[in-house]
Formats: sequence, C-alpha cells, structure tokens
Amino acid sequence: MDWVELVTNYGFPIVVSLFLLTKTQQKLEEVTTLLARIDKTLGKR
Repeated sequence: MDWVELVTNYGFPIVVSLFLLTKTQQKLEEVTTLLARIDKTLGKR
C-alpha cells in the first residue's frame, strides 16, 4: 500500500501521524544500536 492510497482511505492527519511514528521508531532503533555499540566498546576497557 502506498502513501497516496493510505491518505485516500484514512485521511491526511492519520497518515502523517503514522509516518512520523514510523520515522521515530527507525531513529530509536538506530540510537539503540549505537548505544549498544558504545556500551560494548566501553566494556572492553
């Protein structure tokens, strides 16, 4: 399902919220990965 179809079916505000939640989740996963790498690196000292 593409974004245009989602907007047509559910409305613009809901689709924008869904998009922002998806992007936030991706960023949180990146931060979690980086924190794990930092913890692993500092744990080796």
